[in-house]
Amino acid sequence: NFLLLSGNNLIPNFSIMNFISRYGNEFYYKCEKYETQLLGKYQMYNAITAINAAELLKKSGAEITLKNIKNGLKVAKWPARFEVLSKEPLMIFDGAHNVNGVMRLRENIINYFRDKKLVILMGVMADKNYQEMLSLILPYCKKLYTEFAVNRRYANGNKLFTRSRNVFADKI
Repeated sequence: NFLLLSGNNLIPNFSIMNFISRYGNEFYYKCEKYETQLLGKYQMYNAITAINAAELLKKSGAEITLKNIKNGLKVAKWPARFEVLSKEPLMIFDGAHNVNGVMRLRENIINYFRDKKLVILMGVMADKNYQEMLSLILPYCKKLYTEFAVNRRYANGNKLFTRSRNVFADKI
């Protein structure tokens, strides 16, 4: 199943993808079922890129089997990318460090937690667009804690607190 976009770019139809839990995903690509611990729709795109790369390597003579590919995806880990640190209590770590990363984080929150409000700890570098990052993440917060760090590039936790309080005073 593919959607054809402009030009020759084929994009997978993710309506056939199943999120099986907050701890792993399964999806179908080229009539094969794959599993991964990596969470989020964007990780399915990454997995498909890896599958295609492995298939190209195989055509070039590399000894790669379908079993190798499936096992590699199943055991792949990417620390700090919507990583489940604890199941009880549920604790997820995401190192989103720019607006695009926070957009993917927000997408995951919507997909995995729907209407739940979360407790979020946030720290960010001062040279990042943290106002936009806050506007993306705060609607999903029950509480927001700002982090302090001893680093001249780090945004002051008080400044994050003040900016977020101005927008969502009842959640801080």
